[in-house]
Amino acid sequence: MLKRVNKLIKKRIISCLVLAVCASITIISMFILMADRADMTGDYYLSVADKAHDYDPDENPLLIKSLADLIYMRDAVNSGDKVAYSSNNGNINKKVDARSASYRLSSNIALSGEWTPIGNTLASSFTGTFDGYGKTITGLFISGSYDVAGLFGYNSGVIRNLTVQGSISAVSRAGGIAGVNTGEINGCINEAVITVTGEFAGGIAGENKGGRIYNCANKAVVSGFLRVGGITGVCTVSGSGGIVRNSYNHGNVRGEGKGNTDGLLGGIAGAVDGSGAGRLENCYNYGSVSYSYTNNKVTVLRGGVAGKNSGSKMTINNCYTLDSSLYYILSNNNFNFDVATCAAFDESDVSLNALLNELNSWVSTRPSYFMWVRDTEATGSQRLPRLVMPEFDDGQNDEQPSPMVSSISVSYGGGKNCAMPYGTVPSSGSGTVDDPYVLYGKEGFLDVSGGECSASALLTLGGAGGVYTSQTLKYRLAGSDDDYVCEYPGGETF
Repeated sequence: MLKRVNKLIKKRIISCLVLAVCASITIISMFILMADRADMTGDYYLSVADKAHDYDPDENPLLIKSLADLIYMRDAVNSGDKVAYSSNNGNINKKVDARSASYRLSSNIALSGEWTPIGNTLASSFTGTFDGYGKTITGLFISGSYDVAGLFGYNSGVIRNLTVQGSISAVSRAGGIAGVNTGEINGCINEAVITVTGEFAGGIAGENKGGRIYNCANKAVVSGFLRVGGITGVCTVSGSGGIVRNSYNHGNVRGEGKGNTDGLLGGIAGAVDGSGAGRLENCYNYGSVSYSYTNNKVTVLRGGVAGKNSGSKMTINNCYTLDSSLYYILSNNNFNFDVATCAAFDESDVSLNALLNELNSWVSTRPSYFMWVRDTEATGSQRLPRLVMPEFDDGQNDEQPSPMVSSISVSYGGGKNCAMPYGTVPSSGSGTVDDPYVLYGKEGFLDVSGGECSASALLTLGGAGGVYTSQTLKYRLAGSDDDYVCEYPGGETF
């Protein structure tokens, strides 16, 4: 009897110990889970463009909706942290590396106070994608002793479709979009005044260090001591990098300060350096290039396009200047550029139309570049050619991805053909005569018919023949059938 009691007691003790261990494991697991959830839910969250699905860097980027979102993203990039986001209608919370993530700006943002650049050190360089989605960031204010300054400091990723406004003052390497660009800047506009006391000042990038700048414009004053340019202070060639293409400058470029070296001032780039095969192509400058140095020890090299081309393989072609006092591309009539394709233009309609034609002729065989238009009824600089920048429908839900078609094929009289590239979005309309499709091509209206199509990216295409067939939208334009009409925003038809 006593043995049975002892066995029973032992079994109960073992059972209690097992239960205690299990309870401890459960409590520890719950604590870990709660700590992990506290870490996730206690942090700031970004959302994704399509809330029903998980983040995807190519198809479903993280959204920047507010100044708080932008600051959260910037601080995570600069500190090397991850950003938290919510997806699958709030059922999934995850984190992703901030520096290499893909972001989309879903609203205009007004900055407040002094701005610390995104990627403010070389080690924290931004390597992801930042799509401005046609939005504007205002109030960009930077002052003080920054050696690299801009909305972004160091960019090794892709920044596109963004306009910035404000004022930047730094010691060196200052640009509206980035201080130093080793990645790609595409479809951006700078309206922020840039001032440096030293070298490397540019409207888009202070130093384009083997990077690529496409389809960009500067509309603000840029000033500094050495290597000062409307688009970039210097285009440093590294391998096949160091490229500025299809861009223009309307801001005045000014050299100022005191020193004992060359000024190097240019409408597009203050200077181009290096031994790689870089390019300045299909660009024009309208801004003045002037100087007011405080001593006479500065040798001023200034040009309508670049102050100096010291790159042995650096090509400057299809570039133009509109400043009547600068009938040269490089300083002192230096002919280290393609004399057959570079020229100076005056401000007459005949000359501006010729410039427009030259710019679009270059683009016509390069579908990834934006086309050019000009308003003949405007005055001043508004009469000049400008890029047809992407337009995004702010009336739609920015959190929902837009449908895309693989291509647009357009045919009209005489068997001529025009095409719009991949990524073309039908923003509205039903394809009928009374409700024509309104189409926008992100890469511009591609002419594949030897100059027969005009240079506009926003088209209103009328005609009952507009239909989807195997994700290809086909039209017949005016020329052989008056029922099918193509209208440009200005009301012209063909």
